[in-house]
Amino acid sequence: MIEPSTGKKIPMNAADHYYTGVESVFNHKMYYVNLQPDAVVSAISTDLLDATQWESVFPREKESEEVDPLSNTQQANLLGLTSRRALTTVETVNSETPDDNWKPGIFIPMSWVRELTLSPQQYESRYPGGSKEIQYSDATVRFYADYSQPDLRVKEVIVSDHLDRDSEQTHILFKHRADKLRRRLIIPQDRASERSPAAINIPSYRLMHEWYDKGRTKDASFEGLREFIYEPGKERTMKFYWRSREDGLRLRNDVFHDEQTLHRSREEYRERPDRLRQRSAVYDRPRTGREANIHQAIVLTGVEAGLKEIKEYPRLEPIQISQKYTRNPSIPVERDVYKIKFTMPPANTNTVGEMSVIFHYPENSLIRPSRLFVKASSSVEDYIASSVSKKIVEPPVKVVTMPGVPPPSELDLHKERKWLSGMEAVCISEVRKKLDEAFDILLRRDQDQAQVQQVLSSYDTLRNRPLESEAARAQKLAEAKRREESRRDYLAPYIARMNIPSWVNGNYLSVTLNSDQSRQVRDEALLELKERLIQRGRIMQSRMDKEKEEFARRQAAFQKNGETAAIDGSRDAEEFAIYCKEATWRMKVLDERLSKHITLASEKYAQLAQRLAEDPRLAALYGH
Repeated sequence: MIEPSTGKKIPMNAADHYYTGVESVFNHKMYYVNLQPDAVVSAISTDLLDATQWESVFPREKESEEVDPLSNTQQANLLGLTSRRALTTVETVNSETPDDNWKPGIFIPMSWVRELTLSPQQYESRYPGGSKEIQYSDATVRFYADYSQPDLRVKEVIVSDHLDRDSEQTHILFKHRADKLRRRLIIPQDRASERSPAAINIPSYRLMHEWYDKGRTKDASFEGLREFIYEPGKERTMKFYWRSREDGLRLRNDVFHDEQTLHRSREEYRERPDRLRQRSAVYDRPRTGREANIHQAIVLTGVEAGLKEIKEYPRLEPIQISQKYTRNPSIPVERDVYKIKFTMPPANTNTVGEMSVIFHYPENSLIRPSRLFVKASSSVEDYIASSVSKKIVEPPVKVVTMPGVPPPSELDLHKERKWLSGMEAVCISEVRKKLDEAFDILLRRDQDQAQVQQVLSSYDTLRNRPLESEAARAQKLAEAKRREESRRDYLAPYIARMNIPSWVNGNYLSVTLNSDQSRQVRDEALLELKERLIQRGRIMQSRMDKEKEEFARRQAAFQKNGETAAIDGSRDAEEFAIYCKEATWRMKVLDERLSKHITLASEKYAQLAQRLAEDPRLAALYGH
């Protein structure tokens, strides 16, 4: 015996520990039924000629006297029989030649079941009523036909939550959605948890995880959303197909103070030319009602408050921004930037911000160089003091250098301060841009959930049928015909070669040509038609010449072998007569086509000349 699941060989004397019985054995030609299915496997006889043990179901056809031993050996490969005796027995059975009074042992009647016929609508429904539910001990699985559900779900799996056995996880699979949503996981809130009255708009789930296929676009550019993970009141993560994005954004993670306040945003990048690896922005708690509305709009996109203020001045500004970079081998390590950090305290405080730059660790070092610049104060007192002293007071700076490396000069520090000031403006602009993009993604996601749009295949004939009326369809066909006529303009190839204004945009039906242009278009059109007619006539004449040469060659060969053909019989004469008949018919057809072509060539040339004379675009040449 051979176990299909493992492929291991099991001896017949040990098969009782693995199997309870053998119902039948078969191959591609014969089927044997075990007449003693209750017998243990080790007691079953492998001799298929044993009528008390086996019965053949299908009748054996008569075989020729010469039997190929190899084919008989192949026929003996019955399922479940591995012993040499069984193979020899089956070979003997197949090699026997039945007598003339052979009759089948069992007559198999025709099936009483009528042929099953399904319409395309029934086939698309997949299940009775369009759905099917299967109950398991710890799960429930529901299947849905394509396009049968409003949200285009095709499968739903409900299982117990591993953290809370009283709650259930819901896994939903989708198809044919325009937003490329493929799968969604929803874990509900714990029943014991209490929600604050301020969190009325918080969703009822503890975690939602969505997976998207490739191809999500926004304003003719790839948005690249791959995964969306949302834990209400805690954090929200968006993962992207970073190879399809121009900026290389791989992940965006938003951490919340609470159910209505944004705390920190973190972005991760891959393979950027500037080697940017991570950007982080920290936000303060809201101090005004407007800031609270903006925070609430970012955290809860379904809330109307703050939708207008989020992109209006003054913007929601972070109090800290940092960027990290990967190592650039082409730059010395003591000058290769690892991290830049900017702190921007709130406007109503008296503290000033800071700018810092940290470089990569040198090899075998526990410290690394860094710079910490204090921003210039914008208070009136400091401005007056600087004006009185008539000297620009540089804010303090903290410098960390490597042992044995001289400290940077004041000019170098001034250049670094200026570079950091410019980078701060760039970072703030990028943080705003990415915040707006994330907000647009959230808004679009909510719109896609509210109005699910489907994608139809070009081969779906059931749902691609037009819904317009007959009049609208006739108008649509007429417009398509006019566009087709415009595309098939017989003068378009010749006019396109000239210097035509760009506003024409390929529509040459309303173009007016001058005298020289009209003459050039006319001559080129007539010359091309003439060459095409001559070439077609040459092709017909060459086919006629080849047919005549073949006929002359076959006729000469038949006349040369005439005496041999008379001795062998009339077979060659009949074949030659049939060939002569077919060749004569082909030459007659070719001759008629050539004569007709010569007759119509002059007519086609005259028709084109008349059409050119009546074309309004050539009025400058013909004077009409």
